[in-house]
Amino acid sequence: MNSNRNIRVVTKDFVYDQIKQKIISGRLKPDDNVVEESLAKEYEVSRTPLRGALQQLEHEELLVRKPNGRMKVAPITAKEAREIFMVRSRLEGIIAIDAAKHITRKDITFLKHIAYMIEECSEQGLHHDQVDYGMKFHSYLYEISGNKAATKILNLLNNHINRYRRLGLIDKTKRINKEVDDHALILEYIAMGEKNKAELAAQQHVINSMNAAIERIKEFQQPD
Repeated sequence: MNSNRNIRVVTKDFVYDQIKQKIISGRLKPDDNVVEESLAKEYEVSRTPLRGALQQLEHEELLVRKPNGRMKVAPITAKEAREIFMVRSRLEGIIAIDAAKHITRKDITFLKHIAYMIEECSEQGLHHDQVDYGMKFHSYLYEISGNKAATKILNLLNNHINRYRRLGLIDKTKRINKEVDDHALILEYIAMGEKNKAELAAQQHVINSMNAAIERIKEFQQPD
């Protein structure tokens, strides 16, 4: 009995993660319908774990329920982007200050490598890899900052942040090159112990991401 329940939980978690990644990566686009029958067939699962996964995604506001009871991918809005990124900008500034207090030479070397990989991905047009390295850059700063409260809040926002973060980089070569400068500058100030400059650079980096995301949202919302 417990064995069957555990299998359902594991299956639900697997399906939840698969659908979530599709939403965040943009393979499932804003306002796309989510059809239970198709998903059950795609992942070869029963309705019980599938519905559990969909309910969890609805709770996290990555899916929304339509008046007819069916679900669709949550829309993207400039208002939500501003709210999320403004909160993130303040928290990233705090993280940068605390990271400057605790960073070691070993940390600097590792972060320089990540910044280099971000640049390499940019030059080669590997935009999704570039985003992944950018996420690693920030995650590492969270760790060395030691600020558990700021990190916890950022992690709670993580799914929505990453959804808009990827949106802001799609087919934006100029914007992508700017990302490289942002990360390098943040690291430079942190390494030098320039806490105030590091804070401002981290905040501006997020504002730049916000502006790019909002620009893309406006393009999506333009009539054909």
